[in-house]
Amino acid sequence: MELDRVGKRLAVLALGTAGIVFLAGWSRGYSAETMFLTSVALAVAAIPEGLPAVVTITLAGGVQRMARRNAIVRRLPAVEALGAATVICTDKTGTLTRNTLRVVEVVVSGDRWAPDRVDGSDPRAQRFAEVASWCNDARPTSGGWIGDSTEVALLIAVSEVGADPEVLRASAPRVDEFAFDSRRKRMSTVHRVDGELVIAVKGAPEVVLGLVSWMEEADGLSAVSGEHRQGMLDQAAELAQRGLRTLALAYRHAAEAPEGSTAAERDLVLVGLVGMSDTVRPEAEPAVAQARLAGIDVVMVTGDHAVTASAIATELGILDGGDVMPGDRLRELDADALSEKVDRYQVFSRIDPLDKVKIVEAWRKRGAIVAMTGDGVNDAPALRAADIGVAMGSGTDVAKEAASIVLADDNFATIVAAVREGRTIFANLKRVVWYLLACNASEVLVMLIGFLVFGGLGDPLLATQLLWINLVTDGLPALALGVDPAAADVMRRPPEVARDVLGDWGRLLRRAAVLASSTLAALMIGHFVFDYEWPVVRTMVFSTLVLVQLGHAYEVRARVEGRGNRFLAWSLLVSAGLQALVIYTPFGHHLFETVSVPVVGLGVVGVLAVASFTIGTTLERVLSPRG
Repeated sequence: MELDRVGKRLAVLALGTAGIVFLAGWSRGYSAETMFLTSVALAVAAIPEGLPAVVTITLAGGVQRMARRNAIVRRLPAVEALGAATVICTDKTGTLTRNTLRVVEVVVSGDRWAPDRVDGSDPRAQRFAEVASWCNDARPTSGGWIGDSTEVALLIAVSEVGADPEVLRASAPRVDEFAFDSRRKRMSTVHRVDGELVIAVKGAPEVVLGLVSWMEEADGLSAVSGEHRQGMLDQAAELAQRGLRTLALAYRHAAEAPEGSTAAERDLVLVGLVGMSDTVRPEAEPAVAQARLAGIDVVMVTGDHAVTASAIATELGILDGGDVMPGDRLRELDADALSEKVDRYQVFSRIDPLDKVKIVEAWRKRGAIVAMTGDGVNDAPALRAADIGVAMGSGTDVAKEAASIVLADDNFATIVAAVREGRTIFANLKRVVWYLLACNASEVLVMLIGFLVFGGLGDPLLATQLLWINLVTDGLPALALGVDPAAADVMRRPPEVARDVLGDWGRLLRRAAVLASSTLAALMIGHFVFDYEWPVVRTMVFSTLVLVQLGHAYEVRARVEGRGNRFLAWSLLVSAGLQALVIYTPFGHHLFETVSVPVVGLGVVGVLAVASFTIGTTLERVLSPRG
């Protein structure tokens, strides 16, 4: 969009300047045909024709590099937005962690067990194995269990207890189910066992414990008192404080099939609590630190318990002085109310996919550029609402279709790497646009002033020479700037929220004026000091303008921290060599109407090129110390 606006402005300026030059030359006696060709060439010179090609190559190269780092770009504008991202809202499971859940502790009445140390003859262990196997949609394959990582972890734990999930399932066919819902935070299944119905339930402890009336003991059932319920909630909180994901398992017998989830999920018998660990990705913590150094707020958005989320977020450095907002509080606020204080919260817990949309809208109302991750069908609205929707490679096709970027490895560190690449691409495009526009503006100034002030002496540049300048300076040097390696400080700078690809027009015109002044100085020195013939003077002007523009390319890159750009150095040498061929070969003399410049004149051209570089660099450092 910014390039489109710049292009429209350039078109107006180019046509206006071309018209002025045409009238100035025609009024001085030049033929209309000659001035028409010159004006057309000037209009062409004013427009950076190489920009579309360079932008395309730069974006294509960046997209390929991002793909090699497992970030697949589906929409090119996302590259620009990603480089300007100020907030990354990320899931926990699978993105910050490995999503390889494993049951490490089972809490039943009076005991705490590790799955591989359970007495399989204990009735509580048998009931745990039954409920964990029945209320579960994971299925077996030749390579193991596949399905939701939580359900796979439960079935592995059942096997460790010494039971066979498939045998247990075969003995209790499922006749109905009430699927998990992020609002209900639980799942129930109905099974026929020995002629009667059994309802198996699993879900968030704070939800399931509110539905139980009984507890499974080693010697039978006991009524659940308020004290018992609070004790189990405290134990669930203790598991969560250790960073474990928690679940509660329960069941009940039913005389007839329930007509709905409310009828099914009542007067339950609590089997126990389950604590599951999920290993934090080792690269996640340094990636979070790098993002924060780059001025990006990292926000964890998870369906886990607030205590679990806080423990993981603290471990990763996400929760550092901020607060945690649980889903029930979030749902009491609208996007406007949330936007007033959303920056206070670094963790959102017990969140369902629809809540993500509200979080995105709240941040965007504060002017933030938001990246949001998601993998499920219900995450699609949030991925669409965000400036950059980031889908997981393991996620649903719907989520991938809604996203701008897909992470093939589901890794948070890949998002940060993609931000780095996005910033590099945008910085390179800014340098390319700056270089091309400054060079083209200098050509316009040389032609405009040349005809208005020195038009009586002769045309400062021919149409073919203008076109050659565009070819030799807008080609390889601009392409080299477009593929510049990342600057060393690219992730130590704040995001460029404005995404202004051009910046200060006054600064641009100042630099163009220096280039044009050095070129016009060659005209005055060649004509008034050395009294050269006009073809020699014009060739000096021609060569000076090429060399000052090549020097400007180096100056644009010189202030970038990091390793050098050998491609740029070679492109400048090749371009200068091509210019020498145009000046000192018969073919160049014939095609571009040039003549061989005397050694003294060539020395003047070199001195002016060095002076232009020195003056331009000095002005930049003095007037734009941070540019």
